[in-house]
Amino acid sequence: MSHLVQDAGSYQRTVLPNGLRIVSERMPNVRSVALGVWVEAGSRDERPEVNGVSHFLEHMLFKGTDRRSAREIALAIESVGGSLNAFTTKELSCFSAQVLDEDVELALDVLSDLLLHSTLSEADIEREKQVILSEIRQFEETPEEVIFERFYRVTFDGHPLAQEIHGTEENVRRMGRQVLVDYLQEHYTANRLVIAAAGNVEHDRLVELVSRYFDGSRRGGARVFLPVPPFQPSEDRFEHANCQQAHVCIGGRGLPYAAEEKFPLLVLDTLLGGGMSSRLFQEVRENRGLAYSIYSFADFLADTGTFGVYAATEASSVEDTVQVIHEQLDEVQTNGIPEDEVERTKRQLKGSLLLGLENTGSRMSRIARMEIYLGQSVSLDEVAAAIDAVRAEEVAQVASWLLARSNRSTVILLPEAS
Repeated sequence: MSHLVQDAGSYQRTVLPNGLRIVSERMPNVRSVALGVWVEAGSRDERPEVNGVSHFLEHMLFKGTDRRSAREIALAIESVGGSLNAFTTKELSCFSAQVLDEDVELALDVLSDLLLHSTLSEADIEREKQVILSEIRQFEETPEEVIFERFYRVTFDGHPLAQEIHGTEENVRRMGRQVLVDYLQEHYTANRLVIAAAGNVEHDRLVELVSRYFDGSRRGGARVFLPVPPFQPSEDRFEHANCQQAHVCIGGRGLPYAAEEKFPLLVLDTLLGGGMSSRLFQEVRENRGLAYSIYSFADFLADTGTFGVYAATEASSVEDTVQVIHEQLDEVQTNGIPEDEVERTKRQLKGSLLLGLENTGSRMSRIARMEIYLGQSVSLDEVAAAIDAVRAEEVAQVASWLLARSNRSTVILLPEAS
């Protein structure tokens, strides 16, 4: 069998003949391995009438296979002290396991069984609808979750990225087996799978196991994205029954994952709202006492992204909070940032990124996302060097368009009037 292999120290990459990609990072000083099967499919891949199918399928793949019941799936991993998990995003679905290094084969056996041999029985589908409807209602009772979905809806109005990951209650109720089967066959194909592992794992052995257990995975068509329309700034205010505070999101479009300006944007994000020393935290919370929680955020997607500021405040303080946030963004957008502040922020960013990568799960996620969005690995030393190389004028250049008023929408969730 012919493979394409890249080797850069502890990182290795293999592409199987069917297009399935395998990436690993060896961490010989640990006894565990984090394994993930990443699928290039999420809510942006869904037609409106089946919105929610990615998330529904994530649930259903744990409900039983030709060989295992739902309980046996869980027991297989938990009986050796491991854990199983899964999640769905706008662009990706992931099924993961954390196990001891001696149980890697077991984990791959279970994960491949889920993806390739799930029964998707009608009875299980009907039962799981109630679970997902309950999950949607729980989500709707969490204002911070609700406002971020609303922010995406405003930012990508009319585009699949505006769709909710859970889908609508109406879609969930009418979801049928054939919809799930068709979606699985169209999107869960070998060329859209990345299997990532980090920990005490030998790459050649990993490739051998994946080749055996995912042998039934076939190559499919290429993934196609609908173009993202131009951004239109707007203001959206709405009331929510299950909150005591007001919640605010201000922002707009950001950058794709592979953008050259990614590291200047990360410096800007850290400087504005990345911790207690950030400009927004100091001004909005410490100096003005307007909000308990305030931070900035950057989300990098395949062909676009988002950037914004979130704050939770009293309803009586909403207007003042929004005004101060706009003033802080205007200040940076107009005047840039002093060199010494950029240098301090670079050290903060570099430390937080590296400290966040000291476990196998975060390392596994990192190399999987790099494979999906970059098609290659970027070493931690290269990341640190890229952060060190950021100049104040580069941050100012990103801020000049990213923080412009023409790239800002304001979304405000208010407590429901009594």
